[in-house]
Amino acid sequence: MRAWYARGMPPFEAQIAALLSPLTTLRHEIHRHPELGFEEHETQRRVMEYLRDLGFDPKPCATTGVIADLNPGRSGRSLALRADMDCLPMQEDTDLPYRSVHDGRAHKCGHDGHTVSLLGAASILAGMRERVDGNVRLIFQPAEEGVNGGGARVMVEEAALEGVDEIYAFHNWPGFPHGSARVSAGPVMASVHDLVIELRGVGGHASQPQVTRDPVVAGAALVTALQSVVSRNISATDAAVLSVCTFRAGEANNVIPARARLTGTLRTFDTRVAANVVDRIRAVCSGIAESY
Repeated sequence: MRAWYARGMPPFEAQIAALLSPLTTLRHEIHRHPELGFEEHETQRRVMEYLRDLGFDPKPCATTGVIADLNPGRSGRSLALRADMDCLPMQEDTDLPYRSVHDGRAHKCGHDGHTVSLLGAASILAGMRERVDGNVRLIFQPAEEGVNGGGARVMVEEAALEGVDEIYAFHNWPGFPHGSARVSAGPVMASVHDLVIELRGVGGHASQPQVTRDPVVAGAALVTALQSVVSRNISATDAAVLSVCTFRAGEANNVIPARARLTGTLRTFDTRVAANVVDRIRAVCSGIAESY
């Protein structure tokens, strides 16, 4: 940063101040129009338009993603900066003037902020393009979240990292003081396995449970049993979090349903730990099925 001053560039703080207002406006617009994984067409359009105005030649990748090189073809090291763009399938219940205009979709994980932060970095890099030895690749990834996830894999398959020596990313963290940044050696954000369990029983009238195979009772037992998978199978020196987040069964208050469905996530930092937990989940599910 100090080298910039010596070369006659404006102070870094002044550059940031000049960018804040237009970037904040853009972030609010993206927040108001959230898009799910592989559906980020409007976000993609906004990103590409902004980059073109800065002199970049952005290219689509992974359907709704974007990649753009600061100095394409220049020899030297190539670094990549990455941000995600998709929203969550959630309702936004706030009074913000820029709240989501789409029911059931909201930027509740801050990817609108990630996207605009990378555009801010693009603005600063564009002003020092000739001073950068090598290349900086900007990667705007679609489909990071949940069921529609997998955007990173598709981008890698479509050569988004070809020729890249190092890649950097960050995630907002509301628990830290505003204005601070933190780094850590080793993994920071865990891998995610989606958990979907369907219990298939025999339904019937609530007055005659003895002739049913009740998936609600079995499901309740399963939720409780799964809580022991990590605490009783994973070493204290490892890390894993297993959470059951939805439990859906039945529609009437006097009918035992034939099916129930649980969903949740498993998060780990180690593929070995993940494999162990998945094996235990399957064993617990099998045992609960036999018991009920």
